[in-house]
Amino acid sequence: MNFLEERIVKDGVVKAGNILKVDSFLNHQMDVRLFRQMGEEFKRRFADKPINKILTIEASGIGIAVEKGFQPGGAKIREMGYPLESLAIVDSMDDATGTVVFRPQP
Repeated sequence: MNFLEERIVKDGVVKAGNILKVDSFLNHQMDVRLFRQMGEEFKRRFADKPINKILTIEASGIGIAVEKGFQPGGAKIREMGYPLESLAIVDSMDDATGTVVFRPQP
C-alpha cells in the first residue's frame, strides 16, 4: 500500500453513495507534507516526460490524485489513448464498514 492509500485508510471517511471524504487532509485542510510526497511521486512518474502541468477533474479535492476505479471515467480516458495517472485508485468502498479497497498499481 502506498503513502496516499495509507492516509486514506487512516483518515478518509466513506459515506453512503460511494462518497469518500478526504477533507481533513486533501481539500478543506491540506496536509503540506502529504502534498510534498505527492509532488515527489508525480516527479518520479513523469521524470522522462516534458510535463509542466497536471490537469484534474475537480471532485472536492480528490481529483488531484485519487481515482474511483469502479466508475467508468478512467477506463474511458485510457481507452481513448490518453495517459492517466492516479496515485491511488479506489476499486470499492463500503460505508457500513468504512472499508476502502485499492487497485494494485506498479
